[in-house]
Amino acid sequence: MYNPPEYKEGDWHCQAVMGIEEVRILYATLDKFLKDDDVPEDHQSYLTHVHQKLFGMLQEYNFHSK
Repeated sequence: MYNPPEYKEGDWHCQAVMGIEEVRILYATLDKFLKDDDVPEDHQSYLTHVHQKLFGMLQEYNFHSK
């Protein structure tokens, strides 16, 4: 299981701004990629974490857009 690091003041990090269509595309791409048996173990954990975060974003969008 991937455990994201905690960032301290001054640590380098970045943020990405995406629209709902970009989130959908990234989620679908990761979904397809994660079904591949050739994903390295260390990548699998992180990508699953991101996939779950994207799923949450989609659910939040769907909840607020109704």
